[in-house]
This record gives sequence, C-alpha cells and structure tokens, in this order.
Amino acid sequence: MKTRFLPVWLLALTLVVSGCKSVQPIADNEPSIFIQKTEHRKTGMGGSVDLPKGVYVPDFQTDKGIYYLAPTKIILGALGMHRPVRGGLFVPHKKNPDQRQAMWQDQQENSGLLTAGASSTTRIWHLDSPVNYQIQTNQVTL
Repeated sequence: MKTRFLPVWLLALTLVVSGCKSVQPIADNEPSIFIQKTEHRKTGMGGSVDLPKGVYVPDFQTDKGIYYLAPTKIILGALGMHRPVRGGLFVPHKKNPDQRQAMWQDQQENSGLLTAGASSTTRIWHLDSPVNYQIQTNQVTL
C-alpha cells in the first residue's frame, strides 16, 4: 500500500526542488536605493506596474542581479484590474549582459507549501524603460 504513494511524493519533491533558484543573501554593505516619485511602467502583454516612491531595501539576490523590496506594495495592472502585491525593483548586476530593469512580485506571498515549490520567487517582468533611482549613501545601522 505504501508504494502507491511513492510516485506522488516523488512528484511533490521534484516540484519543490525545481522551483528553487540560486537565491543568495545580500551582503551587509549593500546599499538601499531611493525612488523620488511613484513610477509607472509597462511590463509587456498589456500589463503595467506602479512602483511607489521611497527607499527600496535589498531583499535578496541571484547571479543575475539584486531584488529590491518596495517600501509599500507595488500595484500591478492588467485587463483593467489593479491589485497590490509584495515586490519591488530588480536591478541587474553590472556583469549581467541583460541590463534591463524589471519588477518582481513575491510569488510565495499567498501560496501553500506545494505551490510555493512550483513557482519561482525570482520571476521578473522587464520594464519598458529604466526607473531613475539614487543609491543611499548614508545608511544608519541600528
């Protein structure tokens, strides 16, 4: 009887492992960035994003770039609907050949254990034009 469930568990494990990417922690000295005004950008396929003004802290990184978390929810627009989600601005590393900025949405925010493994935290949607930002130089550590 127990062997009947083995394929189901193997499938679940495969989904969890395949959803993982090479996410790494941020270095302690990685600065935040500041966006001076709310920025509206098109994301392709008729979608859009509103990135709120404020300080974006580095949340995590991959070998492609740094994922900065917005100070409040970003607003995704598609098909005439708008919804707030956790996410922010993706800024590629200088060594990345693709230097396009992107927005990212936390795919894990409202997912369960099984669907969390099947989706990627690091999914990005490239923006139609870059977002202007300043690097925060005087950060206070508490």
